[in-house]
Amino acid sequence: MASPHTVLVVDDIDDARELFGYVLRSSGFEVIEAASGVDAVRQAAACVPSVILMDVFMPGVDGISAARQIKGDPRLQHIPILAWTARPSAVENHPALFAAVVPKPGTPDAVVGAIRALLPA
Repeated sequence: MASPHTVLVVDDIDDARELFGYVLRSSGFEVIEAASGVDAVRQAAACVPSVILMDVFMPGVDGISAARQIKGDPRLQHIPILAWTARPSAVENHPALFAAVVPKPGTPDAVVGAIRALLPA
């Protein structure tokens, strides 16, 4: 099992994933990265992160489908998933999948704050 402060950052855009991975590491989090929905499901199962920052719109398996697969696994269903999207309305019909929405482009402080809000004190 991952440390209590592990974040899985999922985005198909390398620069976004790397930037927020850096921001989160600088804020004291352990970071795992995934470049696709398929990889996100695989990484979540292998590492059981504390929080998942999930890009919603990705080619192939999108963030909604990946979140559905993660929440369908009894070992992973407790993990809060943050929808990371420029179109928050796209996840309004999926409240059981996402704990919150982090708008893109988001400031580093907003992303870190949203993640911290989901972690135990």
